[in-house]
Amino acid sequence: MNDNTQTLTVHDLNWKRIRDHILDTLDGKIRPATWEEIVDAIEATHPDDNLPMGVVETATSEGILSKRGEGLNDKYAFNLSTFDDEEEEPENLHITENGRQYAPSMVTRDSWLLYEDGEKEVKAPWKTGNLFNADWGMQLDADEYPETDFETAQRWSEMAVEMGVYGSDEVNEVFPGFLLQREVLPPSENIAMIDLDDCRDPETGIILDEAQDIIDRADSYTEVSMSGAGVHIFVFGTLPDWFPAKRLVESMHTDEQPVGEQPKVEIYHRRRIAITTGDHIEATPDDLRDGHALIEELCEEYYDDDRTVEEIIDTLNESETVNESEYASNGHSPYFDVDPVTLLSSGSYRQVGSRVQGPHPHHGSSGGTDYESGGRNFAVQNDVWTCYRHGSGGNALHLVAVFEDFLNCSDTGAGCLDKLSDVAYTRLCLIARDDYTGFHGKPPYRALLGLAKSEGLAPESADKFEYGLKDLLTQMYEGASEAMLMETH
Repeated sequence: MNDNTQTLTVHDLNWKRIRDHILDTLDGKIRPATWEEIVDAIEATHPDDNLPMGVVETATSEGILSKRGEGLNDKYAFNLSTFDDEEEEPENLHITENGRQYAPSMVTRDSWLLYEDGEKEVKAPWKTGNLFNADWGMQLDADEYPETDFETAQRWSEMAVEMGVYGSDEVNEVFPGFLLQREVLPPSENIAMIDLDDCRDPETGIILDEAQDIIDRADSYTEVSMSGAGVHIFVFGTLPDWFPAKRLVESMHTDEQPVGEQPKVEIYHRRRIAITTGDHIEATPDDLRDGHALIEELCEEYYDDDRTVEEIIDTLNESETVNESEYASNGHSPYFDVDPVTLLSSGSYRQVGSRVQGPHPHHGSSGGTDYESGGRNFAVQNDVWTCYRHGSGGNALHLVAVFEDFLNCSDTGAGCLDKLSDVAYTRLCLIARDDYTGFHGKPPYRALLGLAKSEGLAPESADKFEYGLKDLLTQMYEGASEAMLMETH
């Protein structure tokens, strides 16, 4: 920096250039930036300028940046409204002759079909020659896709019924509808729809506070839905990498029900027909804004990962408890009750609702090295862990099996330990007991069976040991180690 130049203020800095520099270093991936990344980008984009002291903190207090997190995991997001004076003003609303108002960013894409008023089936008379329902799914070849440009869709919507197009005799008015892209694009190009259902009184137009808060946070083009009971918010962005489903569909937290149904938050980012109405909510912007960070926030706030966990819980430990009726009558081994969270030694995880989430502790995450930087492919909920990358999961003992290379992460799940020999199973339990937290008390029945086999007290083909050996095997297990079993077997 040049000491002979005047020190700049935070408002003198080119924050758009700073943001773009960070995106370049992240290969276009949109996520909150660290303090160090912000400072490095400022210095790289203003190498000859005197910079103000505490520039990041001042920019945050001035609303240029939004701080997320506390302490060592602080992250900062850019407020796009900061760049309004630097960026080209968005185009005005595209208004049709019948008064419908559409977002320019959507109008410029060749992603339009028609829908019948009051119905959600799509039509493409320019392709089919009629107003029967049109196929539009991924089973079609690219040259068979029915979507077209907005002007073509609008022209057909105006003349189709009036001209008596074959198939239209009993069809209501038809209007343009938008098809979200078939494959997910980069977040800055991908159009997503945040669909807030049953949150608006069609008679009064009053919107629930919880829904209005989402609309305000999105600060993007928003329209009233076809029923009048909901709203559609269109933004640029995608569902986060860690999100395990193709869409978010969850109930709002409110108990209010303006139309007698529980309000919902739904988010779609591909292969979805958006029944656009052009009934623009005047208080929202004319065009789409960046909503990538907001989508992730909403996923964190509303998504309850119970579906994946329940599938695992339903069958978890079935194979481990088969023979325990002869081992004890007072329940199974506490080895199966260890919370996998106790095995996570890093500070890279975050409590998100009822789950703990972050990067996979063994094979990591391509998203980042901690939750804040995008590493979110691993979660623990209700004492069960889930790997979103492999669609696998299990209990704490399964996780130790992955840590110690008894199993690959992709092979875990109910019954996965059946792949191990009984002696290998015993070795795994001994490693868990000696090297990890929480594995103590009565060992699993199968661990004693493997010990019996390693010591010649049960044949290799046995699926149980003599009941009279229980106390002896328990004492032997207390003094055993994994190395001893490797030596004797």
